[in-house]
Amino acid sequence: MGKTIRVSGYFWFCIRLRLLISSDILSPIGRTLSKLKAFKKKTGHCYPNRNSIEESTIASWIHVQRKQKVKHDKGEYSSLTEERIKLLDGIGLDWCPSKSGGLYNPNHPKRKTKDMEWDATFNELVAFKKKHGHTQPGKSVKVLGGWVCRMRALYAKRARGDETTLTDDKIAKLESIGFQFAQRSAQV
Repeated sequence: MGKTIRVSGYFWFCIRLRLLISSDILSPIGRTLSKLKAFKKKTGHCYPNRNSIEESTIASWIHVQRKQKVKHDKGEYSSLTEERIKLLDGIGLDWCPSKSGGLYNPNHPKRKTKDMEWDATFNELVAFKKKHGHTQPGKSVKVLGGWVCRMRALYAKRARGDETTLTDDKIAKLESIGFQFAQRSAQV
């Protein structure tokens, strides 16, 4: 009987261990979901910053989930399951922040003032134009150059019929200072 108890005890130990290993808490996805839930509880949103050391892992994971969701919605092979979609929906993941405006959505409770940020960068571009005579700072002018590239990309997306955060008012402001949405020869 002693041997039977040991075998039986070992058997139950293996079953319990297997349940623990396969549980969501110990799986990589389960750990990341837990981190995302904790992040949302702390910040009130699901928009971690990719440039933050603490948030970059979650941000990268969310980026992959969004790409997989696009594939899933197109009917292509995707590692994203219906169950995980429901879990992420339940947490409040924004599947397409470029359409919703993300944290910059005026209806979001933790809304950032994107218009203020946009206006500040626009004013930097105006100052750049006064100094250099053009509105093409190039990528070497880190923040402003990247912003200009993003405005062109948003304009192109909008021209294809996609929704973007680039409004008619913003386009008019950019055009009023001679901004060219079609990039010409690079100026230094």
